[in-house]
Formats: sequence, C-alpha cells, structure tokens
Amino acid sequence: MNIEFANRLIALRKDHGLSQEELAAKLQVSRQAVSKWECGESSPDTDNLVALAKIYGITLDELVHGPSKTNDEVTVESVEAEVVDGKDNNTDSATSRSGSHLGLKLVNAIGFPVAAIIYILLGVLWKGPSGNLGWAAGWVVFLMPIVLSSLFLAIGKRRMSLFQITILVVIVFCATGIIGNAYELNLWHPYWLEFLLIPIYHAIASFVDHKR
Repeated sequence: MNIEFANRLIALRKDHGLSQEELAAKLQVSRQAVSKWECGESSPDTDNLVALAKIYGITLDELVHGPSKTNDEVTVESVEAEVVDGKDNNTDSATSRSGSHLGLKLVNAIGFPVAAIIYILLGVLWKGPSGNLGWAAGWVVFLMPIVLSSLFLAIGKRRMSLFQITILVVIVFCATGIIGNAYELNLWHPYWLEFLLIPIYHAIASFVDHKR
C-alpha cells in the first residue's frame, strides 16, 4: 500500500475525531489492523474499504484516490510513534465518549421506569397545603430522561447544540409555577424570562461547536 493512501487514512480518521480504537470498533477489526493500514504495512480488504467510505461519508473513489491533495500534516511516522507508545493521542477523548455512551444506554434503558417510580413516590409522600402536591408537580420527572439523554449525547458527540435546553427550561418553569400556586405564590411571572436562556444557550453552543 502506498504512503499517500496511508496518510489519507490517518487524515480522515483525525478529521472525524476518531481514535484508532474507536475506528477499529466501528469496523469490528483489531486496533493493530488499523495501525498497519496507517503505517502502510497492509491494505484494507474490499469490505473494510466500503465500510471506511461509509463512515467518512465519501465515495470509495475519494477514499482510495482522494478528491485533492491533502493539507493535513499528519505523517506515517507520527502513527508509528503511536504504535510504539501503545496508545493514541485521543485516548482521553475516547474514554470520555465511552463513558457518555454508557450513560446514554443506561438512561434509555431505565430512565422512564425510574421516572415512573419517582413520580409515584412524590405523589404519595410530597404533601402540600391543598393536598398531595407531588401528583401535581411531579409529572415533570418524565421529561428528565430526555434531558439526560441529550446531555450524554452532547458530551459524546462534543456538540453543545445537541443538549435539550428547551425541555430543561420547561421543566423548571412548570415545576416552580405549580409549586408556587400551591403556596399561593405567583411564580409564573416574571419567571417566564428564563425562556430567554434558550436562544442565549443556542447562540453560545453554535459558536463553540463551530470552533470545534
């Protein structure tokens, strides 16, 4: 395999924020196999070439020949150094994404059943001046799995804009308003101003995501 193709594989992997371990997991091959491809010691077979093109969102021809001369300065020598060290420079990032992926799976698996249990407990135990306040205000817990899922997804993808800030604001606004009514306090106004946090957050998130 020629060095140009090996360097292209390195550049594509780096551009997509993948470590060698992550790419190997997606392809269901060993990390050593990915290292050999990027060192020019071996070539991916046809199935892996097709899979790589799909992961990077390019055609097979672009993967093999490249659309243009790459400006990425990553070299085969840098990958060989990674092999010698026995780890990739993106190890910390990979660990973080692995943890967020586990959290996402956990929330998707048990989030809503746990929310149902919490809601029942709030309804039974949380007393207010006019009755069981938990039944009236506790329904917002059913929205929390959505918020937590978006949080783990945003961390895993490193994209702030994926976090469901809108739902979080709705939870806080509705909960405080209902609780305030129970204690004869008007917390609906001016607390609706917290909805201004939504465009502010998305503006900051878009800026940060663009910089990344």
